[in-house]
Amino acid sequence: MALRTFVASDGTRWSVWRVESGRLGIAAGAPRGWLAFVDERGTERRRLFDIPPDWKGLSAEQLDELREEAEPAESRGPIVLPTGVEFHAAPTTPAPTSRRFRDRAGVEWQVREVHPTLAERRAIGEQRRISQPLTVVRKDLREGWLAFRSETERRRYAPIPPQWTELSDRELRELLADAERSGESHRAAG
Repeated sequence: MALRTFVASDGTRWSVWRVESGRLGIAAGAPRGWLAFVDERGTERRRLFDIPPDWKGLSAEQLDELREEAEPAESRGPIVLPTGVEFHAAPTTPAPTSRRFRDRAGVEWQVREVHPTLAERRAIGEQRRISQPLTVVRKDLREGWLAFRSETERRRYAPIPPQWTELSDRELRELLADAERSGESHRAAG
């Protein structure tokens, strides 16, 4: 079985291989095969039924485009990968996703990454297929944003700058100045 491993545009590692339905005892009339995509943690998987004949020779960028086109596959728990599939271990110490700093007026802010949930990303795909609008994340926020929060105010900044946790407090203040207001803080309102 041919297996390819690649790094997606968001930095996650994925594996892709061809699944033949005839070997799985799938009912007649079902697709005869598909490309199976699974992320490095085994928590997300996708299926692509329109298999390009040259998929084994595609670049990582092209495989990532196919992964994005593939439909999410339901999972009943961790995904069992084919024999011989190994992923490189994820870093043991995850990068911080939250910081605190003070603005020029001395107000303390917490800033953290926010990413749309899988359900919201699925809804984005479903919106293309139906005529009724869905409540989904705006296009400019689909890849995530920085959420700034003080005692009295919330703001968001998109897209998330690379390695933002390493920015100086001065650089975070500049991002805060460019961030859009997103409502009152729950603590201030209640």
